[in-house]
Amino acid sequence: MTPVLACFGLLAALAAKELTQRGRAGRWLAGALALALALEVLPAHPHELAFTNGLFGGLDGAHRVAVDAATDWGQELPALHDYLQQHPAASGRVDLAYYGNADPQPFVGPTVWRPCGYLGHPAPAAGERARCADPAEVLAVSATCLEGAAGLRKGRRWNPTERDDCYAWLRGREPDAVLGGAILVFRDVKR
Repeated sequence: MTPVLACFGLLAALAAKELTQRGRAGRWLAGALALALALEVLPAHPHELAFTNGLFGGLDGAHRVAVDAATDWGQELPALHDYLQQHPAASGRVDLAYYGNADPQPFVGPTVWRPCGYLGHPAPAAGERARCADPAEVLAVSATCLEGAAGLRKGRRWNPTERDDCYAWLRGREPDAVLGGAILVFRDVKR
């Protein structure tokens, strides 16, 4: 989609120019459209990467529309840290299924690692692990893991055409928090 965005920008500029040349009504319409765009886009700051417009669910619904490298780079780890500071787990245990590139340990601390498809962030060599369906007091799941877009492994190869259904049982549940459109937090998780 990225190469096409520049074309959309050019088309929008041409349309705005055309509107402003159609007299007073055209200038008012161009101004109203620019204002509507600003009112929709500006509140998404600083979560622009996972932004989708209101028709597609806005920031809280972005994980239903776009995942993988489109939205999930680990940029929401500071938001997860802040969330866990404000809403700590009573047990101190946080389960994490994580896709992004950044190391989550400095933000989350010790975690119980959950699987996240073939392309998910590799779990550290040491540490506690859990299966997808195990219960958890606090489970933070990257949008890509939740939607199964990290792919499956077939033998020694990655199979991008098959969806990983590890967290399919969670997809219909409303998350307790959506952090920047990329990390979803579920509390008191029992399958």
